[in-house]
Amino acid sequence: MSSSKKIRVAIVCGGRSSEHEISCISANGVLSALDQEKFEAILIGITEVTGDWVLLD
Repeated sequence: MSSSKKIRVAIVCGGRSSEHEISCISANGVLSALDQEKFEAILIGITEVTGDWVLLD
């Protein structure tokens, strides 16, 4: 694999449930463990109240 080509992955977290916070904590763990030399992570959050999908930085 070329060093300039990273695999883009989406990490989706949150949601309209009692597990919202746990999902966000888990997503942070996945993001931390991801090899950033091989992967480009896109973090997407789902709001707790309205269920809107939001692209996070």
